Amino acid sequence: MMNSTLQNSNMRNAMRKVLIVDDSQLILRSMQNIFSRIGFEVHTASDGQTGLDHANDINPDLIVTDLHMPGMDGVAFLNSLKAKDTLANIPTFMISTESKPSFREKAADAGAVAWLEKPIIPDDLLNSLRSIFPGL
Repeated sequence: MMNSTLQNSNMRNAMRKVLIVDDSQLILRSMQNIFSRIGFEVHTASDGQTGLDHANDINPDLIVTDLHMPGMDGVAFLNSLKAKDTLANIPTFMISTESKPSFREKAADAGAVAWLEKPIIPDDLLNSLRSIFPGL
């Protein structure tokens, strides 16, 4: 089911850009594969500061960020993002291995519109995407 869903969504998303920020190369490659298959233009960053720089440059339609990263964690990244007028309204998803409600609350307070636990289940990601991009 996932493959046909991804392929059917491909044409509708050809111009949408996503920025994925995670210090794990495995997660970056996995997420890049998922988003590419549904037609997103994918940009990646391996830390929060690089993510902010890329967000300024590309003005993505969606940002997906890890919670735990060296230097600037995901909450600090979202707080910095939301402090910039030009980036404040970009929908953001937080991803993490954490399952404690307190982490989810911190992410939501920082502006995350969705929380996904690692490992990412593609259908869960698609369901979260549909809440932002109806008709996906």
